[in-house]
Amino acid sequence: MPQNNFFEPELYLIQKWRQARDIEDCISEINDKCFGVLLEVVSTFKKRHPKYDFGEVYHPGRVNWSTGDIAVGKSSWRMKGEWPISFWLENLGLDHLSADDKEAPLAAIWLKPIKKEHASLLPKLKRRIEEAAKQKKGMKFQWDDSDWSLWFDLPEGRQDLRNKLLSGSSKEFIECLLLHLETLASFADVIDGVVSAAKVRR
Repeated sequence: MPQNNFFEPELYLIQKWRQARDIEDCISEINDKCFGVLLEVVSTFKKRHPKYDFGEVYHPGRVNWSTGDIAVGKSSWRMKGEWPISFWLENLGLDHLSADDKEAPLAAIWLKPIKKEHASLLPKLKRRIEEAAKQKKGMKFQWDDSDWSLWFDLPEGRQDLRNKLLSGSSKEFIECLLLHLETLASFADVIDGVVSAAKVRR
């Protein structure tokens, strides 16, 4: 049995317990504000594009697995699972915007829902999106075989995004993320076509 149940850093925090709790409360309030900013991104996008009736924000402190993520899509893109094919902006929490050893902020098109029910259509959908991307000034996605998503790192980088988030009312940050959602939404027609074909097969 160890001589002391508490490690040195823990003992230090216990000695500074009141200050530590104040910092903890402050971090919680900051996370709530960041959550609110991401909610505004989703709300604004859905107002501009009512056909996107699925929109969620997953934020650290509220969802254990989250890295600060936005997801939007259409209910018509839903297969049998809980989530539809959707556009994601990920790694937008302060943990990821403040540390170079964390995954970089990225944009993704999550295709896994169609794999579960119509796996044969997945390569076709992936290929069509990649072909469409080539027509958009040489835009190029990377492929995540484990998560079945096409993605690219956000060009602004974490420091620029953090500066935008912390500036004034975060308007620059919000507009920046909306622009990336618009880029992803430009592939909606491709997804609509393949999803319609999938539903005909049922």
